[in-house]
Amino acid sequence: MIDLINQLIAINLQLFHTAEHNQLKLKDFRDCEGRQISGAKLLADIMLNKELIQPSATEKNTYQLTEFGYNICLFGGWEKHLENESKLQAVIDEHTVPIVSKTSKEIPTIILSVIAIVVIILTLCTL
Repeated sequence: MIDLINQLIAINLQLFHTAEHNQLKLKDFRDCEGRQISGAKLLADIMLNKELIQPSATEKNTYQLTEFGYNICLFGGWEKHLENESKLQAVIDEHTVPIVSKTSKEIPTIILSVIAIVVIILTLCTL
């Protein structure tokens, strides 16, 4: 299902990019075979949520490409954007795991040190 949504976003993002004034009416949204989409409003809402498009200020049921959406089109399209996001997430994950692992190993050492200090203080207080 997600793959289909991503395909529809890619197709319609390109349609926005090539449309006059980078605007499309809901009736101009297309599916993978170039047919009008019955759920165009739902797709528009998804694209709106992803900040790819915004409602037209002047025309009802019309949307225009945002600067973010335009830049995605310029730099390879929606599939390329998803690929780049995936690569970025992999790099973040690769660098995050060692930090978390190192931190989790340090915590028991800190706890043991605090416990040892508390025991020493309590022992000195009872003497």
